[in-house]
Amino acid sequence: SIIAETWKPSFFHSPTSLKLHSTFLHHTKNKDLHLIFTHLSMTTVQPQQPVGHVESLQQRKKELRETKKAMKPMINQLKTQQRCAMEPLKTRQASLKQAKQELKALPKDERMEEKRHIQEQMRELKSEMNELKRTSKMAIQELQGSRSERKEVSMEQKKLWAALKESWATSLPPVDERSDITLVVDGNNITCDRNSHMNKSTLATAVAKFCDENGFPKQKAILTFDHGGAPRKHVDGNGLQIWHSGEGAIADDVIVRYLREVVSAGDGTEGDFLVVTADRILALRALEVGATVMKPKLFLSFCNPTTAPDTVYTAVSA
Repeated sequence: SIIAETWKPSFFHSPTSLKLHSTFLHHTKNKDLHLIFTHLSMTTVQPQQPVGHVESLQQRKKELRETKKAMKPMINQLKTQQRCAMEPLKTRQASLKQAKQELKALPKDERMEEKRHIQEQMRELKSEMNELKRTSKMAIQELQGSRSERKEVSMEQKKLWAALKESWATSLPPVDERSDITLVVDGNNITCDRNSHMNKSTLATAVAKFCDENGFPKQKAILTFDHGGAPRKHVDGNGLQIWHSGEGAIADDVIVRYLREVVSAGDGTEGDFLVVTADRILALRALEVGATVMKPKLFLSFCNPTTAPDTVYTAVSA
């Protein structure tokens, strides 16, 4: 349990540690430690996505959706033209079927000859109808955009959702590491949730209480909100940093920009980040820069130490 509390999962799954696993498993006689290293050796961790991957994927998905939507009037027109072109072919097909039924009244030799002739015409007609359908379908797909590309983007997003499901923090970091952690809370994500029963004021009080009771520095805690005016930052009465995104921006972008700036400009001593949000896209973007993500429901439960779950660090890096 000491190893599980003090070593981060990122070390356990590093190449050096994986080599240590194989050596350790052959030499340890401690059953508990043997189980720990066996479990870690068998666990598969999703590789961290490059910074900006989630944004580019969302942008591409949006472009494909907008292309399909913009082309809808032209697609409807093409479908109408296809139906108009198909009508005389269907009429001709029906007449050939009728003629085939009327062959029963003819002598056998004459009937067989006429039947072959009608069947040949029906094959040509069917081929013509299939060609019309094929060309119409190709034209529609070209207007809609690449169907395979949309499917590829959808599959990639499903992989990200699956990776995120395993990446949510299920508890708090060890106590001795909390003084170096910057807490970032997606305020709108919590206050807009009817089940939270919180406004900006009560949320700020809850965050301050969380920091006091769990050993997180309040001066490093950031509470973000969407705001239609100018971007602004201030410290409230609880000692928390309150950030408003400003007009034309959203808090998600403000959070991600801040994380990237700190990480890119840091020297490795800036500490870790704990981002509280239920927004999956924001969570994935935060994971790209190495932050830990936690759902609001779990985060708010820690404001009451009598109901908070165990505080062992069990988050998995995506």
